[in-house]
Amino acid sequence: MLPTKSLRLSHTDLAWLSRYGQAFSGQIREDLVVLKEAVRHGESAIAEKFTVAEACLLCDVLNGHLFAPQFFTSLPQMLAAEVEDGCRLDGLAKKWDVDGPSLAAKCASLTPWEAYTVHHLVRIFWTGPYHDSDIKSAVAKIFRCAVAQ
Repeated sequence: MLPTKSLRLSHTDLAWLSRYGQAFSGQIREDLVVLKEAVRHGESAIAEKFTVAEACLLCDVLNGHLFAPQFFTSLPQMLAAEVEDGCRLDGLAKKWDVDGPSLAAKCASLTPWEAYTVHHLVRIFWTGPYHDSDIKSAVAKIFRCAVAQ
């Protein structure tokens, strides 16, 4: 049997969850299924968009980075800025042998959902069993990286 979990929600969140007149638990399950499918779609959308080295740089630059949902629509530009800063201030382009400006432009061209997916995959890398293994093979698997040209 699964453990029981409790959850505290604001009145606004409770009102959102009752938007269709469904029972609370049913709506939570439906919304979770929708979120899982949206994330799966995002993962497919960015598959092979990044080389292994680019994805490693993204994992490096976003290590410990907090996702702020209120900035969802500007995530591509924020991601590009993080890459630019990491390359300029921390030498990440040299470390990973990546064209920093090209990667920043690639990030800026992502949709907000694709940029969110990058954050999602980086979090999976750092919180999963992967961060102790070979970074390149783990990142290639998680990001489904393109083969370098």
